[in-house]
Amino acid sequence: MHTSAYDITSGDATAAYAGQLSDARRTLVFIRPSTLVTIDQLASKLTRRFEYNLHTMAPLDGSAGAFRVALSPAELCGAVASPDAITMTASAGYHPAPAAPAGPHYWNKFALNTPKMKALVVSVLRSDCQGDRPRITFSDTGATITAGGRVVTVTDVDVTVK
Repeated sequence: MHTSAYDITSGDATAAYAGQLSDARRTLVFIRPSTLVTIDQLASKLTRRFEYNLHTMAPLDGSAGAFRVALSPAELCGAVASPDAITMTASAGYHPAPAAPAGPHYWNKFALNTPKMKALVVSVLRSDCQGDRPRITFSDTGATITAGGRVVTVTDVDVTVK
């Protein structure tokens, strides 16, 4: 039984990009009972059109800032944001197709409109679509995410939850 109202974990995946990125940190904050905040902090020596990918079994309805997907009786509401403009696109099916048949698949891509050397991408996914929509704001020093009754603060060096 968990006594904390949230869990937080971070990982550094920079090595997985074989020198293409100079920073690839992801922080996950699970706010009980049903909110997942993902924070991606990325950097490269070359400009790149960074993206966040979300794979679902049904198409998303809405925009990057407020979307929903429903597979009755389950539903998912979310928002993906960056201090830089992003565009949400989706493609149906698998590319390439899997060797074994699989159910429906949608590849939802949230990509920066303009290539950058550094990116901050935040997603908030709520599995129950209850309560207030998350608020994501950016500043010169990072981001503040208000979701699930908590405030998540992001800086270049730390992610904290209150």
